[in-house]
Amino acid sequence: MPRTLQIDPSPDFRRLEMVLRREGEPDRVPLYELFTNLTDPVLKRLGKWQDTTAVNLTHPERYERFVQNAETYFLSLGYDYMGVGGKGFNSPKSEPIMGTDARGQRHYLKSDFHMIAFRKDFEQYPWPDMQKIDYAPLECAKQRMPAGMKGIAGCSGILENTMWLFGYEGISLMLYDDEELVKDVFDAVGSRIVAYLGTCASSDAVGAIQMGDDMGYKSQTMLPPDVYRKFLFPWHRRLVEAVHAHGKPIILHSCGNLAEIMEDIIDCGWEAKHSFEDSDRAGLGGQGTLGQSHCPARRI
Repeated sequence: MPRTLQIDPSPDFRRLEMVLRREGEPDRVPLYELFTNLTDPVLKRLGKWQDTTAVNLTHPERYERFVQNAETYFLSLGYDYMGVGGKGFNSPKSEPIMGTDARGQRHYLKSDFHMIAFRKDFEQYPWPDMQKIDYAPLECAKQRMPAGMKGIAGCSGILENTMWLFGYEGISLMLYDDEELVKDVFDAVGSRIVAYLGTCASSDAVGAIQMGDDMGYKSQTMLPPDVYRKFLFPWHRRLVEAVHAHGKPIILHSCGNLAEIMEDIIDCGWEAKHSFEDSDRAGLGGQGTLGQSHCPARRI
């Protein structure tokens, strides 16, 4: 039987924006998370889920249902924003391994997984065509969102996508074997993410941008800090500049102990960093007991 929630939706994106821009204290703590994988089960329990997979749906109808699900989920749970984005922006990967956790099946990649190991792999890789990204869902969201609500658009990060293409073992070796290829992959990934999120930031439906780029684990960064300074942070700065050019704030999510590179992160110009680990005394770690749900972004 469908459940009801005792929430009176009153979205006001200004709550979150005040925190991001350090412009005062909102009337309550704004809810924020990098992403959610609970939309479908929550909406099904509420009796409000719209099937987006029906084969007879047109593209506009599919957009409408997808956006309606997102709007209903975020609005029903008391958020001041909803997740939005374009369609067709992804980096193709061969079939990942399926695993099982408490929530059921999920994908994961082994450390030796790779799509690029040689120059020819880089040249033959099917990079996303930026001219074919479909931003129609942003316009659909703009038309549906109630007054006071804004969208937050985002994607997986520059380091994450680069490491997924090389594999963790692969990039560790490639930094010694072919540093030029490492740079070229960072540039190919970074330029496309800057173009995609910069375009999202130009939409009136979008109030802020976020990017998830896990750079560490519990005790240290995943790669030497100088690698980030040489290949990654220049692209982080360009992304921040592209988003700021449209007057929008941008949030970095990154798990792990980033104490060694926190000053570099600050220098890139992000409004806030999300995800902190309680066990890290410096307060610069990744996911801990706070997790990713209902945790306000910590200001930089």
